[in-house]
Amino acid sequence: MRRAVQDVLAERARPSSGWEKVDLYLSGARLVDFDLSGARARYGDFTGAQFHFVTRFDGAEFASRADFRLPSTGDGVASFHGPVSFEGAVLGRDALRGASSTDEAGHAGALRRLGGMDLAKIDAILFDMDGTLVDSDASVERSWTQWSAAYGAPLARVLEVAHGSPSEVTIRLLFPDWDAETVAEAAARQLAPQYEDLSDVVPTPGAHALLARLEEIAMPWAVVTSADQRLAKARLGACGIIPPLLITTDEISRGKPDPEGFLRAAAELGLPPSRCLVVEDSAPGVAAGRAAGSPVAALKGLHADLDLTGGLPDLLSLLPPR
Repeated sequence: MRRAVQDVLAERARPSSGWEKVDLYLSGARLVDFDLSGARARYGDFTGAQFHFVTRFDGAEFASRADFRLPSTGDGVASFHGPVSFEGAVLGRDALRGASSTDEAGHAGALRRLGGMDLAKIDAILFDMDGTLVDSDASVERSWTQWSAAYGAPLARVLEVAHGSPSEVTIRLLFPDWDAETVAEAAARQLAPQYEDLSDVVPTPGAHALLARLEEIAMPWAVVTSADQRLAKARLGACGIIPPLLITTDEISRGKPDPEGFLRAAAELGLPPSRCLVVEDSAPGVAAGRAAGSPVAALKGLHADLDLTGGLPDLLSLLPPR
């Protein structure tokens, strides 16, 4: 596209032009020194566009979204051939996923700012285990079903409150009048069948790819789980996941929603909790991460600082490239 034309389009998209929010259709265009900083547009189609030399989208806002790849297939990705900056831009979820760049730092920074969170401020990631890295839902439900039948507890109520907290926390919630010894015995009975029930325990989609990327970029990570050491190692082992740091209920005195586990992990990594991203799939886990003072990424429809509506692949897309 000729420089004069692209400059006119960019100027028309700025609030000072007096125009209403415009739609920008630049699919397949060759854009040189493209400066859309401060623009206010309704929609932007940049699929297959080539951005050459310096590209700026700083502070640009798209009321609907901006597409840098075809939303339906992921094809037609845009490419950046030079420095690029998206500081403060509002583009819509996953706008840049798959886009390529010859300016690794600039493009990575853009990816890391999507989703309303600046991952450049994150030095480590603290993962929950069950439901986050490991799909053990069937095993957990079988165990609670057997336990509920043995103790006369309503299964629906048990399953409603059980996810995300240690067994003892759940049991105290269900039977607040039980003494500590009774709770401990009941918790042991609930855990017992799970140690060997591993046949359908599998990694969650995207778990291995995400952990591999963390290794490649040398970002520390840990698992903080409501399981004990034996169960955590059994499930992680079944999924081929070996965390560099594992915090279980055996290392702490208070489980989620208490923040002790996340605080312990941050301390062992030598980092302030505010520099550790917590990734969780349960309300108690999200509460624990927030209580620790960490930013939280939430799965399975939960809301936090970063909502991973597409699962772990969403988080992978926000990490810097290899």
